[in-house]
This record gives sequence, structure tokens and C-alpha cells, in this order.
Amino acid sequence: MQPQADDVQGQNIKKNKEKKPVYGIYIGCTLVILFLMFTIYTGFSVWNRYKNTIIEKQEEQMLVIAESLADNLEDKINSYCDDINRLASLIEFVAEEKSPTDFQEKLLSEYMGNDQDFVANLILSDENGKVLWNQNQATFNEVYGRFQIDKDMVLEEVRCNEDEFYFSIQKQMPDGRSLTLLVDIADYYQNLISDIRLGTNGYVVVKDSEGTIIMHPEIVQWGKTVIDGREKLYQDVDLTSLKNLVKLQNEQESGVGEYYSYWWTDENLPRVKKVSAFSRAQAGDDYMIVSAVMDYADIYQPISSGFMTIVLTFGCIFTILMIFASVFFYLAVQRRRNQKEIQYLKDLNHVLEETRRGEEVIAHQQRLQIMGTMTGGIAHEFNNLLTPIMGYADMLMDGLPEESESYDYAKEIFEASDKAKDVIHQIAGLSRKNMETVYSFVPIKKALRRSVKMIQSVCPANISFTCKEEFESEGYQGNETQLNQVLLNICVNAFHAIENKTVDTAEETQSGKVILEGSVVSCETLEKRHQMKTTRTWKEYLCLKITDNGCGMDSEIMNQIFDPFFTTKVGGQGTGLGLSIVEQIVHSHKGYIFVESKNGEGSCFSIYLPRAEEAAGSIAESQEGRKVTLHMLILDDNGKVLGLLERGLKKLGVSITSVNNTKDARKLLLKERFDVILIDQDLSKTDNDDSGTCFAMAISSVYPDMIKIIMTSQIRKEIIEAKQHGYIDDYVEKPVSDMQIVETIYRIKPKY
Repeated sequence: MQPQADDVQGQNIKKNKEKKPVYGIYIGCTLVILFLMFTIYTGFSVWNRYKNTIIEKQEEQMLVIAESLADNLEDKINSYCDDINRLASLIEFVAEEKSPTDFQEKLLSEYMGNDQDFVANLILSDENGKVLWNQNQATFNEVYGRFQIDKDMVLEEVRCNEDEFYFSIQKQMPDGRSLTLLVDIADYYQNLISDIRLGTNGYVVVKDSEGTIIMHPEIVQWGKTVIDGREKLYQDVDLTSLKNLVKLQNEQESGVGEYYSYWWTDENLPRVKKVSAFSRAQAGDDYMIVSAVMDYADIYQPISSGFMTIVLTFGCIFTILMIFASVFFYLAVQRRRNQKEIQYLKDLNHVLEETRRGEEVIAHQQRLQIMGTMTGGIAHEFNNLLTPIMGYADMLMDGLPEESESYDYAKEIFEASDKAKDVIHQIAGLSRKNMETVYSFVPIKKALRRSVKMIQSVCPANISFTCKEEFESEGYQGNETQLNQVLLNICVNAFHAIENKTVDTAEETQSGKVILEGSVVSCETLEKRHQMKTTRTWKEYLCLKITDNGCGMDSEIMNQIFDPFFTTKVGGQGTGLGLSIVEQIVHSHKGYIFVESKNGEGSCFSIYLPRAEEAAGSIAESQEGRKVTLHMLILDDNGKVLGLLERGLKKLGVSITSVNNTKDARKLLLKERFDVILIDQDLSKTDNDDSGTCFAMAISSVYPDMIKIIMTSQIRKEIIEAKQHGYIDDYVEKPVSDMQIVETIYRIKPKY
């Protein structure tokens, strides 16, 4: 029995040895299958990530193109609107000595002769639609779109012939006339858009918010609506997906959408999947949609082909790996090298794309900022020059006796610089964005003195002009330049009225008289004198009365003198806007203007301005003779300005420390305690900070008790907002003086 048992045990051991290779094959096959499944899963994951990344990058690039084209279109529309506003304004303000018709024709012809971008025609029409001036005699066959830019300007999409399409920008002028500018949008599309290539069949299309096509590669599509128009042009087409895209474009300002549509430029109308990147170009309260369209296959097929190549390569590698293990390791190393190279190329492509995008943004910003930079820079440099001129002239006047000739010289320098200051403020206004006219306390006696000099310079030799005023330290809250304009306009009209009377009656020369009188009247006196009711907000008014002995006016003319464009001057010598502007200025100062006149007896204009409370200058006067105990830090990059302020403020007893950059200023603030810091707004030339306001904001929380004052050549929005939010305490306009700075400090903290 024992041998039989041994034989059975041996047979079992043999069977187990035979099964081990089978188990090994099973395990090997299982590992191979798992490896294959893992490889396939990994391959599809890599494929999806790679595909999504490439598509996202392409969509981002298309969106950049759409946004750039939309920005360009919006800028062009705004530029044309600015041109037509400027032309309309120039037509309205025709010079008195010129013929309006000749001036208009010359102005419009010169504009058309300057080869304006894509401008095809310019049309001037009267209030009844009659054409007064037309460059090319264009006629409109169809208006298929309309945008309301503002209350008196309309942009329309019009068709003249089958292949002639224009933007018609019409400006309605106050006198009923209209000025129309025609922009050749077919030429615009051909030169700026049609050459943009997006894949094999891609193109750019522009439509309005109602879906009407404004620009398209196929001229037959122009003027048709995206949905209804194409349903009429092409029968049995499915536009459901396109409708969803149009809805998306009307809901979002910009974005990317995928949809199914047709290639309208192909006569066979193949239905394809498309990608549309869109952005809006604003036109008044409405908008246009700029859409960059590309065949989805142009993005997907190259990626798919590449992926199939990779799959076949991996299949070959996998087969070779099963036969030759050594080749497997070699190919694995080679694959890692390829992956690194692909990643390097992707990173390089990303860097190049970001660089190109940054260059486009910088170029766009430079175009928008060039005018503001020029005017702002000129104003800044001139104010830095005027600050020491006015400051040292003021110091000379303080140190000289008033009866000396040197005092008169210094006074002339100061007054000339002060007038230059006004001119620079007007220049600086060109670079201001949405800034209101800055009002301040104006001493009426000083303002009248300057106005009288200006009026006397234009007064004819045969007319006597005198000024009688009873003012002392009174003043008003407003703008001195605008008051000068009011008085000059009225007095010039008085001179003309006297000259007309002299011509009509042949009176002797030296008979003309114009008298300017100034006094303070109570609110009750004003109401009683002119039989009217006031708001009783102000107890007293400053009365300026201009009386002349000219030809006068009858009641009918008096009722129209403040109407815009009404004039009694003949031969196109007046625009009819002078007294209209005068009335607007007086009302903006919360004042009143009245006129009394009779034919042959002259006229009397009475202007009443609310008397303001005592100006801030009285603070400095009350401190006269008292030493100011302040420790002040001045931050300015102009050495002459620093030198002037140091000398002037040190005379007042102020302890001064001055620096020309924020780096040194921060070091001093850490070492010493200052009561006041005076910062120049424009530090960009010598500092890394964007502006003085930015530096003030940076230190406001660290030094909350320190008075922070900004010196600026032009009052910008960011300065006003910084004051409103408490980052700065106040600001002063250049050119500045030591007394002006002290006044500002006392206004902020009277305890000093």
C-alpha cells in the first residue's frame, strides 16, 4: 500500500509543476490587459486635457480678436461722433467778421479734403430737410438699422446701391439744421476686417442688437436679419442652434459659444459645427455685436489627427515592448523627452501669446492717453515754472515799499504770472475727464480790477468806459474766468450799440459812455427793485450794473436777447450766443440778470450774485504777525518749487523738511514726527509711485493724525475721491504759495 501512496503523491506534485506556467501566463495576460487598460485610460485623459486646452486657447485668441475689433469699431464711431459734434459746434460759433455760408462751406470742404478714414460724404440740411451742402450727392435707398447716440444725434445703417452700405451719423443742431456724416462701412470691412483669417472658412461678422447683419463676407447678407432674413434667403435650413447663439450674444457683453450652422459663403450650404467669439461695440444706449466665427473642425481635426498618430505610436511601442523589453525602456525614455519638448513648446507659445496681448493693450492705451498726457504734461511743467515766479514776486512785494518803482515791477510780474495761471488752467482742462468747473471764493474787488483792464483794452477810442464800485472785502463763490466772460460780453455789446447809434444819428465823437457800477444790496432791495421773489437763501447780493447810452432796444427784442442764436447784428457779424452764455453763467452761480432798455436811450444790465461768506483768506490775515509752529514735510520732484516753499514757509516759522522722492519720504516718516505732509501729485517722472495720491493713500492708515495735502496742476477725479474717502485732507492747485498752504492748513485744523 505504501508504494501506491507515493505514486499518487508524485503525480500530484507533477501536476502542480505543470500548472505553474499556466498560472504565470494568466497572471501575465492579466497584467498586460490591466496595463493596456491603464494605458488607454491615461491616453484618453491626456487627449481630453490636451484637446480642451488647445480649444480654450483658440477660443481665447478668437475672443481677443473680437474684442479688439469691437473696441476699434466703438472708437471709430466715437471719433466720427466727436468730429460731427466739433463741426456742428464750429458752424454754430461762426466768427462775427466772417460770412456763415462761406465759413461752413470752407469748413466742410476742408474736413472732406483731409482724407478722413472711410468718410464718404458730408451733408448739411436745413430744418425742412433741404440740402444746403452735399459733397457727393448721395441718396439713400434703404435704412435698415438705427442707434440713438444721444438726444440730438442718431446713427443709421443705410444702403445706397446693391453694394454700397454706410453708417449715417446725423447731428440735429439747435437751430433746426442737421449735419450728416456718411461712413463707408463696406470699405471699413474690406480694409480692416476681411483679411482676418480664422481657420479654413472662418470670417468676422458684425450685426446690431436686433440681429440685422451690418458687415459680412457675402454682400448679399448685408442688411438681412440673422434669423428671419436667412430663412427667407435659404429654404429648409435648421437655425435652432443659431437662435440660441443670438440669444446668448444679446445676454452677454462678450463670450464664446459653440453652435451648429451653415457656411453661408459656400453655395452648397454645408451644415457644420462652429465656434463664435463675440464682443459688443457700444453705440449710444444701444450696441453692435462683433462675432469672429471659425469651423470647429479646424480646431478639432488637427488635434484628432495628432492624437490618432500618438495612439498608433503607442500601439507600435506596446507591441515592440512585448517582444523586446530593452526597446521598451529606450522608447519610454524617448517618450519622456518628447513630453518635455511638447511642454516647453506649449510654455513658449503661452509666453509669446501673453507678450503679443500685452503689446496690443499698451498700444491701445497709448492712443487713448496721448492727448491727456500732452496737455497734462504742459500744464504741469508751466505750473512748476509759475510757482517760483509768483512766489518770489510776492516776496519782493512784501519786502519793498508800495510807492517804489521796484514794487510796481514786482507787482506786474505777479499779475502777469497770475494771468498765465488762468491760461494754464484752461489748457489743463483739455486733459480733464468729466470734471466740473471748480468754484472757489473770489474777492469781487480784485476780480473787477482785472475785468476792467480787459474791457479797457477792447474799448474804442470814442467811447468812455468808467468803473464805480463800493466793494471792500466782499466776494462770491464761483469762477473768476466766467465772470470776466460775462462782463466782457455785455460791455462789448454796449460798445457795438453805441457805435450803431453814432452811425444812425451822426453824433459827435466822445459821446459814448459805458458805466460799470458795483454795490452790495439786500435780498429785500432786490425783490422790491425788480418785483420778484428770491429763495431767501442769501441775505445779500453783489450787484453789478452796466449802463450805456447806445441805441437801446424795444420790448420785442428785449424778450429774445437771451435766446440762443438770436442776434440783431447784420451781415453775419454775430452768432447770437453771447448773451445766452451770459445768462447760463449767471444762473450757474445762483444769481439773477435783468435788462432795462428803451429805443434811442441806451440799456442797463443788472447782475446779482449771492454774496459768499468771508473767504478762507481771512484766516491767514487773522494770523498775520503770528509765527506758525508746524513741522512740515514737502515731497516734490521740482527743486525750484521746493526752494520757494522752503523760504516762504520758514519766514512764517514753519519747520520744513523737503525730499524729491517717496523712498526718502518714507525713511523720514519713520524717524521723525510731522504735523503736515505736502505732496506733489505728479511724481511719476522720478518715482515708482503712480501719483502723490497713491502715496497719500499708502500712508493714511499709518499716520492718521498727520495733515495730508496734495499739490496738483489739474484737479482729477482720483484726487476728489481721495478727499471724499478721507485719504487726503485737502488739495491746492499749482502754482502754489506759502500763504495759500498756510490758509489750507488753518482751514483743516484752526487750532494751529
